[in-house]
Amino acid sequence: MRRPAIAATLEALPAGARATVFCEVDGPDDELDVHTVADVDLRWLHRGEAAAGTTTLLDDAVRAWPWPEGRVQAFVHGESRLLKTVRPYVRERVARGDLSVSAYWRLGATEEGFRRWKAEQRAVEPG
Repeated sequence: MRRPAIAATLEALPAGARATVFCEVDGPDDELDVHTVADVDLRWLHRGEAAAGTTTLLDDAVRAWPWPEGRVQAFVHGESRLLKTVRPYVRERVARGDLSVSAYWRLGATEEGFRRWKAEQRAVEPG
């Protein structure tokens, strides 16, 4: 079985690397067991009965987080509508070359519908 990308990424971080991770899941049963030598603060955000892609948990957590001094790199991937609110906030704080923001699904869209929507977004959004 393949490991989710977030687990594989955290497990690949080298010793001495620091990361704060906000990860939204249904509840405690959906938390991943992540083994890493890096200094990782993994914060699970439980949405409970709310449908995936319908909460403000991630946006609220990122905005409440005390940003550290110095260079910060950010990797923000998730449901497309949520990223519309998180992206501008993070872009104000992270240098463009240190930021990866990508929607990888859209509530109510099939995989093919999402691909079409994402292609349309790339055509109209500034890089």
